[in-house]
Amino acid sequence: MGISMEAQKEAILEKSKKTMSVPEMRRLLGLKKTDGYWLVHRNFFQTHIVNGQMRVDIASFEKWYANQVKHKKVNGEEPGAELMKSSYFFRDAANLLGIHSSNLYEIWRDQNLKTITVDFTKRIPIEVFEEWYEHQIMYQKVGRMPTITDLEKDYIRLQEAAASRELPAERSPNGFRWGIFQVPEQERR
Repeated sequence: MGISMEAQKEAILEKSKKTMSVPEMRRLLGLKKTDGYWLVHRNFFQTHIVNGQMRVDIASFEKWYANQVKHKKVNGEEPGAELMKSSYFFRDAANLLGIHSSNLYEIWRDQNLKTITVDFTKRIPIEVFEEWYEHQIMYQKVGRMPTITDLEKDYIRLQEAAASRELPAERSPNGFRWGIFQVPEQERR
């Protein structure tokens, strides 16, 4: 004797709570039909056939979402939460050191250090970065990158510098007129 129709329906309902349809997944990510099925075809997450309809396993979808940065949910948390805990973008690691990302790329390439590729972008595993950092003496981590507001506190604008030298507002401290770039007549002599 086989499984009753009621038991089959209950099993389908139970499975459907743990899955979502491909169109639901597409709407969640704001994707068009082709892009949604491309993700399914690439086997980024598990799928099941329920009543002849393909469904996406929610747990595997969420795991994939937390480990990628290319696709963002229309409403919801930012992608890559797990990825950010385990690796740095080159830009972020360079900012941590207060250097340009191209300099860090050169260091990583020259020393043949490990990277991972996620969504066609190279990333630095945090443990590799920390090990490299402990064995080098040239770079120090900066506390944090200064914001524009921080920089404005430490520097004055060129117009303010001109005013402090009691120069007319239309002249710069070096004697050139703003926008005209000519030396005033009295300073030509």
